[in-house]
Amino acid sequence: MNSKPVFFTICARNYLGFATTLGASLKQHHRDAEIVVWLLDEGELPKLPDDLVIRFIPRMVEAEEWIELSLNFNIRELATAVKPLCFLKHLEEGARRVIYIDPDILVFRPLNEALEMLEQGAQGVLTPHIMQPLPRDGEQPDDLELLGAGVFNLGFLAVAAGPETDRFLKWWASWLRTHCFEDKSTGTFTDQKWVNFAPVFCPSYVILRHPGYNLAYWNLPQRELELCGDEWQADGQPLVFFHFSGFDPSAPEILSKHQTRVIIARGSPLARLLQLYANKLRGSCYDEALRLRFPPLRFANGIEVDDFCRAIYREARANG
Repeated sequence: MNSKPVFFTICARNYLGFATTLGASLKQHHRDAEIVVWLLDEGELPKLPDDLVIRFIPRMVEAEEWIELSLNFNIRELATAVKPLCFLKHLEEGARRVIYIDPDILVFRPLNEALEMLEQGAQGVLTPHIMQPLPRDGEQPDDLELLGAGVFNLGFLAVAAGPETDRFLKWWASWLRTHCFEDKSTGTFTDQKWVNFAPVFCPSYVILRHPGYNLAYWNLPQRELELCGDEWQADGQPLVFFHFSGFDPSAPEILSKHQTRVIIARGSPLARLLQLYANKLRGSCYDEALRLRFPPLRFANGIEVDDFCRAIYREARANG
């Protein structure tokens, strides 16, 4: 058993600027931890930090399964469909605690609260999108949109080795192999909606309510971000990590393309945080990685598998 925590993220090569920025911030606060980037595609790589472990998902799964997953899912769905497989792989290799973090996250402090929960007997730690209702004022996101996305945000998930985790991950993986769609008509939202079941199926899976975890556009209206000296805080508690979902470093004055609710005041702590993150991305391999195109799956005749093809394939499978 490996007593050191394993942190991992998943992305395509064109997202390595985000992943390396995450890795650097994690390494600053968890020097002894193993930090792994699971890549969805192989090929040319930008210059990467020596202490960042790169692994390739197409090498982890069987070739036929990889083709099936690639036929079923677009890149966003694919990146989440393989998440439980990565968890299972690390646990099979002897890791005792495994933490997934989205690549577009920046860590400001050690994740001690989550790790302590695992040490005290929790086998899983989850963070909810919100902890109280949002106003019904026409702005986005609102409670209805977040209900569609799932109770918990899966940009973060910490698990410990144990029977509940093993059962849950295998159940989760079995559904995501075929139903990791972002499809409101079927009530699915990638990997997230399935995890609504986690605290029900797994009594040892707990909810972490610390306001400094997973601070993002969906909960910023409910949490006050401040810079107190050199310390970032959320609702008066230390900011552990910020989730920059939907952020574009070329437009750091915009929090996220997914929201209309939060207005950024010039010179505010939020404006300063977004500029800080944009600068970190620009100082990484962001620009170089952005040019690396995800290689499309092609049929034997050379035609690219696009979303239209996937829709036909899904319908054919559903109809037997």
